Amino acid sequence: MSIDLKIQELLHARKLCLYSPAYPDPDFHMGRELYMTDDVRSRCPASGRSCDNTITPQMLAEARALFDKFVGGEELEEDVHLKILDPKLHGIVELRITQPHRQQNRIVGFFPRKNLMIAVRARLRGTLGDRGDGGWTNAIGATSTFKASHLGDECIKSVRIDDYISNGVSAWK
Repeated sequence: MSIDLKIQELLHARKLCLYSPAYPDPDFHMGRELYMTDDVRSRCPASGRSCDNTITPQMLAEARALFDKFVGGEELEEDVHLKILDPKLHGIVELRITQPHRQQNRIVGFFPRKNLMIAVRARLRGTLGDRGDGGWTNAIGATSTFKASHLGDECIKSVRIDDYISNGVSAWK
């Protein structure tokens, strides 16, 4: 079964939802796709409030701005906005909402194909601990399990960010 059919089944079963900006610019065109599990959608919804009381309205606005930037096809910097997690050949990545001197969100997911991300877990950076700690292990493990059980081994596994996204071709016309 193709990746697109598997994603359609996950959408129909309500295991994923497609992110789209709540108030897009009239000239907005999606340059990438971002699908979210309930965990991510409930913590960082496209509109409304987060189910996580520790996520402030400012943090939620920053998450939405990065999601809009992602789906709009704007340039994302490696290790600033998007990082391939170790071990790199497992194909697990994090979208980073980074603001100095504030709690920061991390969105852990994977890419079934170029420019299509499935976001599985959303957590505040401070709750994840150091790399290799339980928080990271849980987020990466949940992402690996979701990927293996729903999309198998067809997903991107690369050490090059350019294999995951087309970069610098803005969809904002």
